Amino acid sequence: MKAIDTHAHLTKHYYGDQLDEVILKSLSELKYVFNIGTDLDSIEEILKLSKKYQKLIPVIGIHPYDVKELNQKKEKWLKEIITKNKNQIKAIGEIGLDYSRSISEEEKAVQKKWFIFQLKIAQELNLPVVIHGRDAYEDIYKIIINFSNLNYLIHSYTGSKENLIRFLEIKNLMISVNGIITFKNASNIRENIKIIPLERLLFETDCPYLTPSPFRGKINYPFYLKYTIEEFQKLINIEISELINITNKNAERFYKINSK
Repeated sequence: MKAIDTHAHLTKHYYGDQLDEVILKSLSELKYVFNIGTDLDSIEEILKLSKKYQKLIPVIGIHPYDVKELNQKKEKWLKEIITKNKNQIKAIGEIGLDYSRSISEEEKAVQKKWFIFQLKIAQELNLPVVIHGRDAYEDIYKIIINFSNLNYLIHSYTGSKENLIRFLEIKNLMISVNGIITFKNASNIRENIKIIPLERLLFETDCPYLTPSPFRGKINYPFYLKYTIEEFQKLINIEISELINITNKNAERFYKINSK
């Protein structure tokens, strides 16, 4: 059974002339790959690629690192391109907050402003939201509970068990895990994610980042997703085929994809 990579970054910026080869191999081994936009430059490329490859599905948004690019003119462009392509785009993302770098309160305020702006677009277009959160889970929680009608996916969750429990109290929220859970020094994360109900779980690669063992330190690909799935399977003792079947249905439900 083919799995679904719910979060990848397949653009020329990362894969250069090998991009088409990587996409073809990935789509031959996986049911779908969700290709995530993070900045203004990647958005148009991701939309074009999704027209070329039917099962490479676009998710569009501005990453918190890149909101500093935005101004009133670009805000208008972003809203227009999302609205124009709303039938093609399956979610808004990845958007959110990231306090992992040393940033000022003013910079945090800018991130919050654009996070809320993009949540409002998702609300207007009835699209789910893929959230990036790093060292900012408290503020993310405070913001998203004010948009309770949206469906959320917190990708690459690495926070505490306490925050995870609180997020799981939001019934329309899912959690995705990736190659981090294969790392030797990630025992706390492996322990925390055991509490995620299977019906709330998704898998991702976040490629080209977070390459799973045994390839850690090298570039990541969607077809390495199997190593993350195998690691999670060991944690809860379930058949691989059943785990893939459950998480595929979760992904299709979250992204509103009709299974074929």
